[in-house]
Amino acid sequence: MATDSFRATELFQMHELVIQLDRAAQIILAPLGITYNDFLVLLAVYGNPSSSQQEIAQSIGVGKASISLRTRALSEKGLVVQSLNPENRRETLLVLSGQGQRVYQEAASILTERAGPVFDTLGSNRERFRADLGALIQELHNQMFDPKENTR
Repeated sequence: MATDSFRATELFQMHELVIQLDRAAQIILAPLGITYNDFLVLLAVYGNPSSSQQEIAQSIGVGKASISLRTRALSEKGLVVQSLNPENRRETLLVLSGQGQRVYQEAASILTERAGPVFDTLGSNRERFRADLGALIQELHNQMFDPKENTR
């Protein structure tokens, strides 16, 4: 059956890996009162303070409506501070509150600690795996988003 052979492809296996990582992160982060999607927003804002909602949305691959809902919820939890850009009043800027910084740092620490043993199973191949993932991500970006390459 053709669909069964697709399950053996690298593409599908990477999809399964992402699903499992997302599920694990949801469970791990629940005691902190955030979802994995919340964490991704906190990560993006932490790395780029005073970024616009649009910049954050682009960096984590979500749409304008989605980021608006997420940042509003994070603001209501006291984790993100929203302000209008004084240079462009139609643009909302985001920074982490003190509590947001603490939650982000704790979440990042817990996720790293909990994921470590999983990736330790790679043994001496762990650094190679990380390098290969980086190369795959870059190649996917090049092939899918480079206008001169994407002629179909």
